[in-house]
Amino acid sequence: MKIFWFLSLFLLSAVSAGAEEKPAAENVLEQVSTPAEPETVAPVVYTVEKEILPVPACNDKTLMAKTQEYITAFFDKSDNKGVLFRRRRQLLLNNMENFTTENIANYKTAATSPVSDEIMDLQINHNVPEENMRLCKKQAANKLYGDIYLLVYPSEKGYKVHVLNLDRKPLAAKNVFEYRPELDNPVVAP
Repeated sequence: MKIFWFLSLFLLSAVSAGAEEKPAAENVLEQVSTPAEPETVAPVVYTVEKEILPVPACNDKTLMAKTQEYITAFFDKSDNKGVLFRRRRQLLLNNMENFTTENIANYKTAATSPVSDEIMDLQINHNVPEENMRLCKKQAANKLYGDIYLLVYPSEKGYKVHVLNLDRKPLAAKNVFEYRPELDNPVVAP
């Protein structure tokens, strides 16, 4: 009997102690289950300032003179001296003023692959922003070769010009020349 009395006393004390601790446990559960207010942290915004540099227009006289010099040298170096070759050379060199300015955004599709590939190459590999490029197009007199494009952008020494679609070589053999307007067009004193 003493054991029974001892066990009942032990159980009563345990139950009463558990009843006292229960509200504390509920408070802990309430604290855990209530959502804490999220901390508001202002987002960090990184901006990159693009330096927009001047690019010559497609009808710029210095650009056209340098392009004509480059195309003349290109055709003079070529081994092909056929009638079609000479005719194309003559048409290109006689109509150098007919380059028109094109919107670069229109040439980011697969349909204009050589031009779009060159634009993407300059943007990704050489960090030239689209705003610092000018695309000039000359309508082809002979559809066999297609239109001629000039992709002009500033460089450390002046301007670089990529002449696209001048020949049928792969793009690995690029037709690129560089010129400095202030040296190529000296100011003549009166």
